[in-house]
Amino acid sequence: MYTTEQFILILVKQMNPKEKAAIVTAGTFGLVGAGILAVVGNPVAWGALAYATYRVAKSAYSNAQSTKTKEDPDQELFI
Repeated sequence: MYTTEQFILILVKQMNPKEKAAIVTAGTFGLVGAGILAVVGNPVAWGALAYATYRVAKSAYSNAQSTKTKEDPDQELFI
């Protein structure tokens, strides 16, 4: 039986770089926003935070480069 920490570590190792970038970026954005909105407490602001976090994660996912798609610079040397 795995502990929660081991389970999370296994999941993170299996993720591709795009998923990792989206989780790290959205997680940080969401935590900072939740800290700010804890003071405000307006339901509309919470909805805006959820939507903005989704958009930031989607943007980070689309901008992250996969290691499989990178071209090897040594391959350009061969004709």
